[in-house]
Amino acid sequence: GYHMFTYAAEMDSWAKGVRAAGGNKDDMIRVAWDNGSYGQNFKGTNTFKGEVNLYWNVLITGTIEQLLHYFKNVTNGLITRCSFTTIDNQKYAKPPVWKTFNKRDMETIRRFMERCDRNTYDEPCELMPEDVDSIEPDKFDTLPWRFHFRRRTSVDMSWLQPTIDAFNQKQMEIAGRDMDDARDVFRRRVAVRGFRLGLMCYALWENPRQSDLMKCIPFIEWWMEQDIEHSLKLWGQRYNEEVDVAVVLPQRPVYSLLKDEFSKEDVYAALRQCNRSSRVENVISNWTKMGFVKKVAKNHYKKIKTEQHECDG
Repeated sequence: GYHMFTYAAEMDSWAKGVRAAGGNKDDMIRVAWDNGSYGQNFKGTNTFKGEVNLYWNVLITGTIEQLLHYFKNVTNGLITRCSFTTIDNQKYAKPPVWKTFNKRDMETIRRFMERCDRNTYDEPCELMPEDVDSIEPDKFDTLPWRFHFRRRTSVDMSWLQPTIDAFNQKQMEIAGRDMDDARDVFRRRVAVRGFRLGLMCYALWENPRQSDLMKCIPFIEWWMEQDIEHSLKLWGQRYNEEVDVAVVLPQRPVYSLLKDEFSKEDVYAALRQCNRSSRVENVISNWTKMGFVKKVAKNHYKKIKTEQHECDG
């Protein structure tokens, strides 16, 4: 009688594990569409046996390429039992900020975490999993459970947030200027690793003061810069070749090929020179929004030069 929800963060990983101990997940999705009966009777000690009325919702995320690969059979009934939606394009975009927590929000989070602490333990000391399977649900509250308590530790990382935001902003602008999809994707993962490095610094320092944390920031900044540049050196060109529909030659930033003043035709020529398939209007629009160029006449634009914009990505 329970309803099951599954969140699959990567469609590629989901596809590789379509056949699992519980059966074929594609078959299960089709059956769950009508809350139908699903069961199996495999012979073996490590398989599930039985039959249930299946209530199941699955959320899968992935790129369009993985989507098309997974749903390559459009006649097996699976595609008609799924709904599809497109997430807003996050290319060269700032990380989304949904809201800022107020005092009431923080108090709600604190009380929730305390409740989690009261219900978070290592393992039962007396009952084995096979014993638990035979217990009726309404008997759980009366059982003599004895647990080892597992402590939780939370760390305030707000001291590092401005550094991460500045790194993301800088890399976003370089990626947008040069239409470097690889840099735009890698910057997000590098930012996450930057937070994790900050957490390591916090743990190794042991009860650091604010002045101590400030000493960590230059190191974390340097590390993130090194991380993204080494990643791009290894994988950047190959990534851009695979995400671009055109055959991409060893790349030069399109922006750097243009003169200080240029026309739409100049941008088109630069794109052709780099074998890029992007639309001229989209490229100029992105550059304008980011402050790289400004319009000086119909179909004519001028670079806005700053020290940051001058550097090659």
